Amino acid sequence: MSGAGTGTLVTVVPTDNNLLGIRQKFIELSGRINLASTAVTDYDTDAGADFFIRGGSLDLDLEQDNLMSWAEHQEALAIGEYDIQIDYCKNVQEAYYLNADGKMMPLTKKSYNYLIDEYPELGNTDSGAPLYWAPYPTRRVPAQIISGRAVNVISVMIMPPTDEAITVSLYTKSYSYPLTDNDDENFWSLNFPHILILAALRNLEGFYRNTQGYKDYDAIIDAKLIGLDKDLAEWAAAGSDLAMEG
Repeated sequence: MSGAGTGTLVTVVPTDNNLLGIRQKFIELSGRINLASTAVTDYDTDAGADFFIRGGSLDLDLEQDNLMSWAEHQEALAIGEYDIQIDYCKNVQEAYYLNADGKMMPLTKKSYNYLIDEYPELGNTDSGAPLYWAPYPTRRVPAQIISGRAVNVISVMIMPPTDEAITVSLYTKSYSYPLTDNDDENFWSLNFPHILILAALRNLEGFYRNTQGYKDYDAIIDAKLIGLDKDLAEWAAAGSDLAMEG
């Protein structure tokens, strides 16, 4: 085991498929009891374990799409508004808005440069029925970052600014919810806790430069993720000519 901590390892039964339960099993399997401590129950206080668990969750998000990667972000915009910010977002796939008549209207994706050319005044453009959307930069370079300004969001602009109160729906691919508090859960902890624990153990091996240990975990995880790939393929094939007709 990589850099095993000193002391007596307590074998525990994970409380649930939340961060606490994942941490408990991670400590048990890694032997790294120095990465968590006990305040009320076994290993209920993080002392470094959650860093590797969150890293493992992010690794899985980067490696494997799943049905819960899709998310809808709804944003209410008042007259004259055009800016939407989203967190935990990989990318935006489609955009629509619900107008005052209750009709869902599609927005066409354009480049930021296109919107600048068409609407050089951007936010000062005369309002109208929105037609387009584009991702655009709102983050400053490091030397110009304002203290307290969010840097973990992406921004989407719609043009022209809306001339009526609307609700915009952005269909995105998103990262799993970050596990921060003991009772936090996400896609991996709820549906595939064993894969998340393996990914956390792999992440640990990577930071301690245990190349062989990392490769061993990598092979196990890859084999398990094949099943998720098959699930996605079956969803994609649903309704196709290959599907059975009843």
